[in-house]
Amino acid sequence: MTRLTKLPEAKEDHIELSILQWLEFSLRIKTVWKNDIKGFYNKTANAYFKNKNPYIRKGISDISFLKDGQFVCIEVKRPSEMKFFIQPMETLKLEFARAKMLKKTTADKYEHAMEQQLFLRQIREQGGIAFFACSADMVKEKLIKQGFKF
Repeated sequence: MTRLTKLPEAKEDHIELSILQWLEFSLRIKTVWKNDIKGFYNKTANAYFKNKNPYIRKGISDISFLKDGQFVCIEVKRPSEMKFFIQPMETLKLEFARAKMLKKTTADKYEHAMEQQLFLRQIREQGGIAFFACSADMVKEKLIKQGFKF
């Protein structure tokens, strides 16, 4: 009898790379980039510091691209995280308020989800295409659903 083992879930960085490669090589999109605003590591202090630049937006998407005047933002998540991050904003706000009283790390996760949803909503309100995705296949599906012109 063969025993099946569960494969580990792909890391977010690996999912991002597969999406970036699909956009560049399959769709031939040349104006595609990874938004990396996590902060920086100071070797001398042997510490990680948040970027304090006031023009860095909270919640900015992981991947952005521009094609034929269409601006697209993609927030990449692992498949196991998708359900959490796509909760309705009202639910996130309520859970954030509860979590603030209990545990800071949990509250931070809810706040992060709200910031990301807000950013994506603002892109859509300005005529862009914006969504959460956990694979290149999901990106393709969402682009079609939101009217992207290939």
